[in-house]
Amino acid sequence: MFTPFHTKREKLMERIIDILEERSYPYTFHDLDALVRAVGLEYLLQEDTQITLFAPHDQVLNELKDVNEFDLLRHLSKLKYLLDYHIVPERISLADLRREAEQSHSTTIQLQTSTGRLLTIDMRNPMRVGGVPVLEADLFASNGVIHTLDGLLMPPDLDLKEFLQPGGQHRASVYNPDELMRYEAQGPGA
Repeated sequence: MFTPFHTKREKLMERIIDILEERSYPYTFHDLDALVRAVGLEYLLQEDTQITLFAPHDQVLNELKDVNEFDLLRHLSKLKYLLDYHIVPERISLADLRREAEQSHSTTIQLQTSTGRLLTIDMRNPMRVGGVPVLEADLFASNGVIHTLDGLLMPPDLDLKEFLQPGGQHRASVYNPDELMRYEAQGPGA
């Protein structure tokens, strides 16, 4: 059911940020890559520090953008918080999750994210993270692992409606990676 995407040689060479940028099948992460870069998290995803990224694929972000007209770049500090909620500051594979569930005699596990908030992992089939199905597990990189999600994880103290509010110091019209260069930052006096 879950199959690793990379060969052993590729695992040693690619970092998480490279996978987000280059992956083309079966799920892409180009929009997530653009969002990560917009808030400066690309440095974390290219460092040697081992992390786990629960990554919503492009279709999830495109549907959110197109159907609900959300502009996630409208509030960069909230976007960074939202993306940090998708990151666990240690490498945790599917085998690690299964082992933890067996040892705790439970079908659920809790992991602390980079925000300090807990995420609940339900190991029953299909595996769910924060209620969101995992489509593909164990995309290994030299600096961690990616698990592909079929949705966006929402921290309990953040609401997507907040991204519809007028922006504070920053605004952007799109978060399409091809058009991210059109991003404009407004200073306090602008």
